[in-house]
Amino acid sequence: MVLDERQRLSDDIALDSMVAEVDDEVEPTAEEIAEFQFTWRASVTGSLLGCFVSASNMYLGLKIGWSFESSLFGAIFSFALIKPMSCSLPPWLGGGYFGPKENCSAQTVATTAGSLSAGLVSGIPAMYKLGLLSANPMSDITTLTLWTLCAAFYGLFFAIPLWKYFIIKQDLAFPTHRAAAEMIKSLHESADCEKDAMKKARWLIYTFEIVFLWTIIGLFLPIFDTVHLLYWIGVATSNNTLQIADQVWRWQLTFDFPFFGAGMMTRGATIADIPHHRINAIAYGIAGPILMANGLVLEGYGFKSDSPSAQSWFLWPGIALMIFSSFTEIFIRYDVLWNAVLGGCRELGNTIRTLLKKAWESTIESDDDPVPLHEQVPVLWWSSGLIISVIFTCAIMRTMFGMPVYQALFAVFLGFLLSFFGIQASGK
Repeated sequence: MVLDERQRLSDDIALDSMVAEVDDEVEPTAEEIAEFQFTWRASVTGSLLGCFVSASNMYLGLKIGWSFESSLFGAIFSFALIKPMSCSLPPWLGGGYFGPKENCSAQTVATTAGSLSAGLVSGIPAMYKLGLLSANPMSDITTLTLWTLCAAFYGLFFAIPLWKYFIIKQDLAFPTHRAAAEMIKSLHESADCEKDAMKKARWLIYTFEIVFLWTIIGLFLPIFDTVHLLYWIGVATSNNTLQIADQVWRWQLTFDFPFFGAGMMTRGATIADIPHHRINAIAYGIAGPILMANGLVLEGYGFKSDSPSAQSWFLWPGIALMIFSSFTEIFIRYDVLWNAVLGGCRELGNTIRTLLKKAWESTIESDDDPVPLHEQVPVLWWSSGLIISVIFTCAIMRTMFGMPVYQALFAVFLGFLLSFFGIQASGK
């Protein structure tokens, strides 16, 4: 019995050793771990960065009419936040391997969340100006939240077939996003790239701190916000015209950091001639005072029905210039857009035919699609999600905004058409 017990113990040890060897052999590698790129830490980090970007874009959109693309910002900051966490914390607290695919997921979440502010700087303010919403925006929080969900889920589900068409079929460049992809690849290649990313993130933080402190100081010391140079000269020389130029027409020197940043990101050929500065000088330096002298306007800025201003006077010509120039560019490139529309219709027809032939649970896999089949989004997911989101949008528009269903459907179609043109133009 002793021999049998020893033999059994020896067999157990041998079996444990074999199991340990098998476990060592099947232990996932870094590349295999990277396949699980949609993690909670990537989602949370991307969402927080997206909230920051969305708030910034809302401010910039309402102030200067522009917003910034956040893909590079999301790529750098998500790496700077998650990489130290992955090295210093246990897996259950967010530690563990952090690869380029997870970095891309965090960047995608940040970019997507940051773009949700687009409608809040255009359509929603216009509805408040037209009196279609209540006077207090806080009372419309439910309406605005549901409206945002409509825009978010419609864009989310429709992005998948558009991605297949524009990225795989047409292979458009999308310079900013390709730059973000190359940056993510380089960040994970070596320790030097990691140090460079941390350095960039630190400089971004330093810049944020400087601007933040400057803005706070400007609240208490106005000279850090606006320099009334013409007003001071007018007071010193008793020149009323210079004082009016400052007080009424706002010819002032302002430390407006959003404009500084926009100028840094704009290519030199665009700002070299600066014709918009000349038009602005004509509008608010010559035409505006003439209109006021003839009683056609009562003030320089503002939008009041009982007190017309030069700003409201020049609003419609300015909008006309932007719209006509945009549509002229579209008409000039009609052949490119027409081919894109035809290609999109063919792709839609192919998708419908494939759906009719295959089971709903199947996934359409393109022969030239570089994404593995198990990582592709099933057709059932995005097609059913798209149908539900359209129905949800029509219901919300009808309930919250009193919009007939046919108008909501037309708005959905028009939104797709304009998005199609916009993606085609930005991808070049």
